[in-house]
Amino acid sequence: MAAALNVSRSKLYRAFADGEGIAAEIRDARPRRVHRRLTSASTDRTPIDVLMHACGFTDAPGFGRAFRRRSACR
Repeated sequence: MAAALNVSRSKLYRAFADGEGIAAEIRDARPRRVHRRLTSASTDRTPIDVLMHACGFTDAPGFGRAFRRRSACR
């Protein structure tokens, strides 16, 4: 991620030092991305398994747990 943003690793970690850290941000961002795509007003009808993989999840149970944990769908 640091290379993609063209910053040093230490600068990236400092940017997330106030919260729970970079790993937590990534863990929270993936289900948010899926949720945004599922609730968008677009006509895109991408299957959930395709969205899941596109957003960085590798298996359905892990996706389900993360999605329930980080969304209002409990």
